Amino acid sequence: MSNPKILLVGPLNKEGVGGRLEEMKVWAKLFAQQEFEVCVYTPNFSGKYFGKIDCLEALDLILGFKKSVPKTLKAFILRIWYSRIFKFKRDSFYQSNSWKKFAEGFSHLFLFITDDSKERRIFESNLPNRVMIRYTGTLNSYSKILKDNQFISPEKRAYIFHSTDLIPGLVSNCPQYFIDQSCLQEERLKLIPLTKSVKRFAMVGLFMPVKQIEPVVKLFSQLPDLTLFLFGQGELESHFKDIIAKEKIQNVQIKGFVSPDNIETIYSQFDVLILNSLHETGPMIGIEAMAAGKLILSRPIGSMRKRLTGFDEFIFTNQEELLFQIKKIKALSEDRILDYSSRLRERYLKEYSLNSISEQIISLIHKS
Repeated sequence: MSNPKILLVGPLNKEGVGGRLEEMKVWAKLFAQQEFEVCVYTPNFSGKYFGKIDCLEALDLILGFKKSVPKTLKAFILRIWYSRIFKFKRDSFYQSNSWKKFAEGFSHLFLFITDDSKERRIFESNLPNRVMIRYTGTLNSYSKILKDNQFISPEKRAYIFHSTDLIPGLVSNCPQYFIDQSCLQEERLKLIPLTKSVKRFAMVGLFMPVKQIEPVVKLFSQLPDLTLFLFGQGELESHFKDIIAKEKIQNVQIKGFVSPDNIETIYSQFDVLILNSLHETGPMIGIEAMAAGKLILSRPIGSMRKRLTGFDEFIFTNQEELLFQIKKIKALSEDRILDYSSRLRERYLKEYSLNSISEQIISLIHKS
């Protein structure tokens, strides 16, 4: 087989944050380390997120430019491109000749999407390439996968999930692969001292309703001798500030956004990560916390139940259980806390390290 040419595709936000971006960065780096030709495509907000690996967007393909066009001219063209006038052209881009000519230059396409993403049309198209969906969101329905069974070629298409827990009862004709997450900053996270005491808790990520941060903020008003840090940014930040001020909650602090490049500065500031989301696919922060040797209290979401196998006392299903477990974990001896911390890091190193995940990802190319 000739040297693989890999295209990673996924919609990114203009802020350059989120689990999808961090996961795409991991995959891009691992493919590049194999000396494969790698390129990243995002429909809207391309940027220097991937180091020396090119990150292109729709307009780069349509107009055939990259660095040669002045930034001011490109910004002007982009405003026109994203206006209502070109909505149909944007929506139908994956059926265009510009896209087809570009995409056919790659042997493998990996789509970091959900079933609601427009990029799913690439998977459903007649491209001759090997195309795989790396699901970055939970499946609310199997309807599109069941529809795939009727016309998708299993030799050219496949699904990649984080865990079998995300697809109970699914039967499909296309191959299914299960690959969890890893983190680029593992070496720095591994240098963080193991947790020995439980006083500082944290929630990390975008401030969105699905993360269910507000109930935890209110819960900590009952735990004045403990501290909760909120790391991140998003639409609910001002709302959280209002709640903290109105209810005079003194032990909750909004720490703001920290660049993933400095992620160790987040995990060195707390002892226990709380995951209270309604649903997740990973999440990436769970893997990062394991690498950092942090204790984790989590709902049974995404891959967390599998990751915390043997740590059932860290799984909760409602606020009452969370409160009970916080009080229970707070009372643990230093030796017990250190043992939990050590075991969680050891599990990361054994099952989720970059080396372990790299072998699984690269094997996808050889299975083609």
